[in-house]
Amino acid sequence: MNNNVLAGISCPKCGSVDSFKIYASATFTVHDYGTDHFETVEWDDTAPIECLGCHHHGKVAEFHVKTPSCMELLLQLVETFPPADPASEFFGEEINGCEAVDFLSSFVPIVRDRLDADENGETALEVLKSCWSFIENVADDDPGRNEKFFELRGRVRGIL
Repeated sequence: MNNNVLAGISCPKCGSVDSFKIYASATFTVHDYGTDHFETVEWDDTAPIECLGCHHHGKVAEFHVKTPSCMELLLQLVETFPPADPASEFFGEEINGCEAVDFLSSFVPIVRDRLDADENGETALEVLKSCWSFIENVADDDPGRNEKFFELRGRVRGIL
Protein backbone atom coordinates (compact mmCIF):
# COMPACT_ATOMS: atom_id res chain seq x y z
CA MET A 1 0.00 0.00 0.00
CA ASN A 2 1.23 3.48 -0.82
CA ASN A 3 2.18 5.83 2.01
CA ASN A 4 3.36 8.96 0.19
CA VAL A 5 1.63 11.08 -2.47
CA LEU A 6 -0.49 8.09 -3.56
CA ALA A 7 -1.51 7.06 -0.04
CA GLY A 8 -5.02 5.66 -0.12
CA ILE A 9 -5.07 5.34 -3.93
CA SER A 10 -5.72 1.98 -5.59
CA CYS A 11 -7.25 0.99 -8.92
CA PRO A 12 -10.85 -0.13 -8.29
CA LYS A 13 -10.65 -2.48 -11.29
CA CYS A 14 -7.31 -4.33 -10.93
CA GLY A 15 -6.21 -3.31 -7.41
CA SER A 16 -2.91 -1.85 -8.60
CA VAL A 17 -1.19 0.68 -6.35
CA ASP A 18 1.81 1.16 -8.60
CA SER A 19 1.53 4.01 -11.10
CA PHE A 20 -1.24 6.34 -12.23
CA LYS A 21 -1.61 9.15 -14.70
CA ILE A 22 -3.33 12.01 -12.85
CA TYR A 23 -4.29 15.20 -14.65
CA ALA A 24 -3.13 17.87 -12.24
CA SER A 25 -2.37 21.58 -12.04
CA ALA A 26 1.30 22.46 -11.88
CA THR A 27 3.12 25.71 -11.19
CA PHE A 28 6.23 26.50 -13.23
CA THR A 29 8.37 29.55 -13.79
CA VAL A 30 8.17 30.02 -17.55
CA HIS A 31 10.76 31.81 -19.68
CA ASP A 32 10.91 32.36 -23.42
CA TYR A 33 13.39 29.46 -23.64
CA GLY A 34 11.21 27.07 -21.61
CA THR A 35 10.37 26.26 -18.00
CA ASP A 36 12.26 25.78 -14.79
CA HIS A 37 11.53 22.74 -12.65
CA PHE A 38 8.01 22.58 -11.32
CA GLU A 39 7.27 24.34 -8.05
CA THR A 40 4.00 22.69 -7.05
CA VAL A 41 1.70 19.98 -8.39
CA GLU A 42 -1.87 19.77 -7.11
CA TRP A 43 -4.98 17.70 -7.80
CA ASP A 44 -8.22 17.00 -6.01
CA ASP A 45 -10.82 14.23 -5.97
CA THR A 46 -12.40 15.50 -9.21
CA ALA A 47 -9.17 15.18 -11.24
CA PRO A 48 -9.13 12.57 -14.02
CA ILE A 49 -6.94 9.54 -13.25
CA GLU A 50 -5.83 6.49 -15.22
CA CYS A 51 -4.33 3.26 -13.90
CA LEU A 52 -1.20 2.49 -15.91
CA GLY A 53 -1.62 -1.21 -15.11
CA CYS A 54 -5.02 -1.84 -16.72
CA HIS A 55 -5.84 1.61 -18.19
CA HIS A 56 -9.02 1.93 -16.13
CA HIS A 57 -9.87 5.60 -15.76
CA GLY A 58 -12.17 7.76 -13.69
CA LYS A 59 -11.95 10.47 -11.05
CA VAL A 60 -9.43 10.37 -8.18
CA ALA A 61 -12.32 10.00 -5.69
CA GLU A 62 -13.23 6.67 -7.32
CA PHE A 63 -9.68 5.38 -6.72
CA HIS A 64 -9.65 6.04 -2.96
CA VAL A 65 -9.30 2.84 -0.97
CA LYS A 66 -12.29 2.44 1.31
CA THR A 67 -11.40 1.02 4.69
CA PRO A 68 -14.27 -1.28 5.65
CA SER A 69 -15.90 -0.71 9.00
CA CYS A 70 -15.77 -3.40 11.66
CA MET A 71 -19.47 -4.06 11.11
CA GLU A 72 -18.93 -4.51 7.35
CA LEU A 73 -16.16 -7.01 8.02
CA LEU A 74 -18.26 -8.96 10.50
CA LEU A 75 -21.21 -9.00 8.12
CA GLN A 76 -18.97 -10.29 5.33
CA LEU A 77 -17.74 -13.07 7.62
CA VAL A 78 -21.27 -14.10 8.65
CA GLU A 79 -22.54 -14.00 5.06
CA THR A 80 -19.62 -16.07 3.80
CA PHE A 81 -20.16 -18.85 6.34
CA PRO A 82 -23.91 -19.33 6.88
CA PRO A 83 -23.33 -22.82 8.36
CA ALA A 84 -21.61 -21.11 11.32
CA ASP A 85 -24.41 -18.54 11.80
CA PRO A 86 -27.07 -19.63 14.32
CA ALA A 87 -29.58 -17.32 12.56
CA SER A 88 -29.06 -19.05 9.19
CA GLU A 89 -31.21 -21.83 7.83
CA PHE A 90 -27.93 -23.55 6.92
CA PHE A 91 -26.59 -23.48 10.51
CA GLY A 92 -24.77 -26.67 11.43
CA GLU A 93 -24.07 -27.79 7.88
CA GLU A 94 -20.51 -28.74 6.96
CA ILE A 95 -18.11 -25.96 6.04
CA ASN A 96 -15.73 -26.70 3.17
CA GLY A 97 -12.24 -26.39 4.67
CA CYS A 98 -10.55 -25.35 1.40
CA GLU A 99 -13.09 -22.59 0.82
CA ALA A 100 -12.65 -21.42 4.41
CA VAL A 101 -8.86 -21.27 4.05
CA ASP A 102 -9.15 -19.42 0.72
CA PHE A 103 -11.58 -16.90 2.22
CA LEU A 104 -9.54 -16.36 5.38
CA SER A 105 -6.30 -15.90 3.46
CA SER A 106 -7.84 -12.90 1.69
CA PHE A 107 -10.01 -11.76 4.63
CA VAL A 108 -7.38 -11.61 7.38
CA PRO A 109 -5.17 -9.06 5.54
CA ILE A 110 -8.22 -6.79 5.19
CA VAL A 111 -8.90 -7.14 8.91
CA ARG A 112 -5.22 -6.39 9.63
CA ASP A 113 -5.39 -3.25 7.45
CA ARG A 114 -8.50 -2.16 9.36
CA LEU A 115 -6.80 -2.74 12.70
CA ASP A 116 -3.69 -0.89 11.55
CA ALA A 117 -5.80 2.00 10.23
CA ASP A 118 -6.79 2.78 13.82
CA GLU A 119 -3.62 4.76 14.51
CA ASN A 120 -4.36 5.82 18.06
CA GLY A 121 -5.63 2.39 19.15
CA GLU A 122 -9.00 3.76 20.17
CA THR A 123 -11.96 1.43 19.87
CA ALA A 124 -15.50 2.36 18.90
CA LEU A 125 -16.66 1.41 22.40
CA GLU A 126 -14.18 3.80 24.05
CA VAL A 127 -15.33 6.65 21.82
CA LEU A 128 -18.99 5.79 22.44
CA LYS A 129 -18.36 5.93 26.21
CA SER A 130 -16.68 9.32 25.80
CA CYS A 131 -19.65 10.59 23.76
CA TRP A 132 -22.03 9.47 26.47
CA SER A 133 -19.87 11.09 29.13
CA PHE A 134 -19.93 14.36 27.16
CA ILE A 135 -23.74 14.19 26.88
CA GLU A 136 -24.19 13.43 30.57
CA ASN A 137 -21.49 15.57 32.14
CA VAL A 138 -20.61 18.64 30.06
CA ALA A 139 -22.90 21.53 30.98
CA ASP A 140 -24.20 23.98 28.37
CA ASP A 141 -22.36 26.81 30.13
CA ASP A 142 -19.00 24.96 30.34
CA PRO A 143 -16.40 27.39 28.91
CA GLY A 144 -14.50 24.48 27.29
CA ARG A 145 -17.60 22.87 25.76
CA ASN A 146 -16.74 23.74 22.14
CA GLU A 147 -13.17 22.49 22.42
CA LYS A 148 -14.36 19.27 24.06
CA PHE A 149 -16.99 18.80 21.35
CA PHE A 150 -14.55 19.29 18.46
CA GLU A 151 -11.96 16.98 20.06
CA LEU A 152 -14.69 14.35 20.49
CA ARG A 153 -15.89 14.86 16.91
CA GLY A 154 -12.33 14.20 15.69
CA ARG A 155 -12.19 10.97 17.68
CA VAL A 156 -15.53 9.84 16.24
CA ARG A 157 -14.32 10.56 12.70
CA GLY A 158 -11.14 8.64 13.45
CA ILE A 159 -13.01 5.39 13.99
CA LEU A 160 -15.55 5.71 11.19
